[in-house]
Amino acid sequence: MTNLVIFDMDGTLVDAFRDIQAAVNAMLAARNLPTHDLATIRGFVGNGVVRLVERSLPPGEHDQLDEAVAFVRRYYEEHPADHAVLYPGAEDCLAELRAAGCKLAILSNKPHEVTLMVARRLRLDTMMDAIVGERRDRPMKPDPAGVHELQRQFAAQRLTVVGDGMPDAQVAQNAGAAFIGVDWGISSREDLEVFGPVVSSLAEIPGLLMGKFPPPPTIRQ
Repeated sequence: MTNLVIFDMDGTLVDAFRDIQAAVNAMLAARNLPTHDLATIRGFVGNGVVRLVERSLPPGEHDQLDEAVAFVRRYYEEHPADHAVLYPGAEDCLAELRAAGCKLAILSNKPHEVTLMVARRLRLDTMMDAIVGERRDRPMKPDPAGVHELQRQFAAQRLTVVGDGMPDAQVAQNAGAAFIGVDWGISSREDLEVFGPVVSSLAEIPGLLMGKFPPPPTIRQ
């Protein structure tokens, strides 16, 4: 029986908020618009680059959305992980799950090529069986298409999503998967606890999962 654990990346395994802030603020500065502090940027994250840029632009500037998104995508590709670091315990958590026979994947709403670049820079690619970011041919989280794609790829009978935001919690619900939240990302513990247990350390996840996987989810076509 294949156990698949799908991790969100930014805010779950990787602290990438300063890179996101740098990309957005570079775009705003190029347009002589006010920039945002880190706390504000964190509140804009979670629903992909288009929504990130849309939230970042001031009222009256949304007619420039396509150009602004293109700028941020280019910046991301040139600076995928200038400041990004793994959260404490990430490597040990993933190693323990792999040793237990789990298949591991990343499913991110960050653009796919940038997701791959960040994963390679931080050596997550050596720990994962699959890495999937935002692609224009597939809807983003909370749509369950990405989860189902990974589920079919590994013929997984047991499925868990780990994440820090409502899109992660909702995609787990929409895909019929179990959910584990982390309390250091973009959503509050109280919001995430509606969907499943919430941890304060990545070190807690293997113990929470071992022998406690949910029943096999139903693949929805």
